[in-house]
Amino acid sequence: MESSVDVNEALHRVFRHEYGRLVSHLTRVLGPAQVDLAEDALQEALCRASVLWPMKGVPDRPSAWLLAVARNHALDSLRRRATFRRKEAELIDLTEALSATSAVDPGVLGAVVQDDQLRMMFACCDPAIPADAQVAVLLKVLCGFSAAEIAQAFLSSVAAVEKRIARGKHALAASGALAEIGPAEVEARRPGVCQALYLLFNEGYMSGRSDGIRDEVCFEAMRLTAMLGERPATDHPMVRALLALMCFHSARLPARRDDQGHLVLLLDQDRATWDRDLIAQGFAHLQASQPEQHLSPFHVEALLSAQHILAPRPEDTDWAALEALYRKLLEMKPSPVVRLNLAVVIGKGHGPEAGLQALDAIRDLESYAYLHAARGELLAELGRVDEARAAWTRAIALCANPVEAACLTRRRDRLRRRPG
Repeated sequence: MESSVDVNEALHRVFRHEYGRLVSHLTRVLGPAQVDLAEDALQEALCRASVLWPMKGVPDRPSAWLLAVARNHALDSLRRRATFRRKEAELIDLTEALSATSAVDPGVLGAVVQDDQLRMMFACCDPAIPADAQVAVLLKVLCGFSAAEIAQAFLSSVAAVEKRIARGKHALAASGALAEIGPAEVEARRPGVCQALYLLFNEGYMSGRSDGIRDEVCFEAMRLTAMLGERPATDHPMVRALLALMCFHSARLPARRDDQGHLVLLLDQDRATWDRDLIAQGFAHLQASQPEQHLSPFHVEALLSAQHILAPRPEDTDWAALEALYRKLLEMKPSPVVRLNLAVVIGKGHGPEAGLQALDAIRDLESYAYLHAARGELLAELGRVDEARAAWTRAIALCANPVEAACLTRRRDRLRRRPG
């Protein structure tokens, strides 16, 4: 009998790395109209694994085991449907092929999108699916995110996200079989796919769960994005810019935790621990992204991250360059969150009073924890201690992320201990 810790780690690893592939395989065989059945079948397989694996041990090929159990569950459901005879042989053939390998085989590959998971991503980003539902259904179906996690990423309510997912699944089902995705479809759907990968990376970079930072989620997002960049049919400057951004952020992962596992903010990090190989990869992707010819929001965000990478010390940061880049990003992607980041940079470059004025001009983020956290930092710099404490307390109350809430609490408490 294996320990519950080992089994839980195995289940977590398989869920995070194989969930999207397994759902993609099942959906390709069952058809988009059966995406709910594909999800349900895999969830049933995961539930059985949580019961059987502690007693019998983790299988040598856990992904193939899960797919076999999911296949059987799907077959049981299909036996009551007219489509059973047509689908049964395909499901059996798929499972037999997978059971012969130690990892999930890509299966029948499309001419343009050669991986089932990426193929499914492009299917989810069909323009026929409402734009606000594309990323939501993709994160739910292919990445296994809960509605609550997606709501946090969208700054939305769980109920609104659930409606988006339902709309997206309905449109996906109405699209019929997953057709070959040609160059025109790739061009039209690429921004949605990149946005989904961006959100997937962000969920790992600062998870809403208690573990705070999930490196494996970041690297899974990078793997999928790199897969786009490796295929001539799907490679694009936007993809390379996104890869550059991911590399720059991932390079700082070792410095984002201290010895106690506490979150360390950018300006407090030990820059000597940043991963130089990832930084070099990031600059290579940034150069390949041709920012002088193709400028997307991902390009600007990568350039923003590069500015921090280029500064040997926090005091060497080029705040004027960052301000110019944030103003450019605000033109391309107007949002109160970008305005908040711009206000923080203004506070660094022009002083805390200027930063506070910029913050006070933002009217749409009163329930956003990071607005109050930024206000607390600026007020503390001005010596307005009581107001700073109040702002940080408000931020802590609003913060859904326990790791970030703990970080804010430590900063507030350090201020409280100052004399006078």
